[in-house]
Amino acid sequence: NSKGTTTGGSDGTSSIPSPPALLLTPRQLEPDWDSTGSELYRKRAHLLSSPAASPIQNVSFNYPNPIGVDIQPIFVSHDRWWNQIEHSSWERGTFRIFNKYITPGNTTVVDFGTWIGPTLLYHGQFSKRSYGIEADPVAFATVRHNVRLNENATSWGGRTSVDSGCVSRPEDVGILTM
Repeated sequence: NSKGTTTGGSDGTSSIPSPPALLLTPRQLEPDWDSTGSELYRKRAHLLSSPAASPIQNVSFNYPNPIGVDIQPIFVSHDRWWNQIEHSSWERGTFRIFNKYITPGNTTVVDFGTWIGPTLLYHGQFSKRSYGIEADPVAFATVRHNVRLNENATSWGGRTSVDSGCVSRPEDVGILTM
């Protein structure tokens, strides 16, 4: 059930609650974009579906990797921005944090504001599971495309997913403060 169940030992020892089913089965979040956001998503997704307009490139992560995990090249829609990843010049500290706190094969990561996927496609290679959440329709179309490119083409792609959404307190829904 969605509230979780209790599993007990046969020897009468105290039992440990099992996690709620909601945590065991991820669900697809529904985007809550207005018509402009939906149109932006459709246009970007359409562009990415055209190999001539958006060729695929292979990108290598060249960041220091003290955890000993073989970080593979990824497949992404072509964009000059990815050169920063190959030259290790983008958010070096972020990758150090991933290497420090993610236990390979054991840690589940939720990547809020996953943008076009550089961090999601990095830690997705060695985490137990990686979930990306991106609210921007254009960025979501791009990261969704990049996740799908790696889904079947890599040994780790099936452990990585992305949803559209954002997180806030219920009373703050629809409020933007800058």
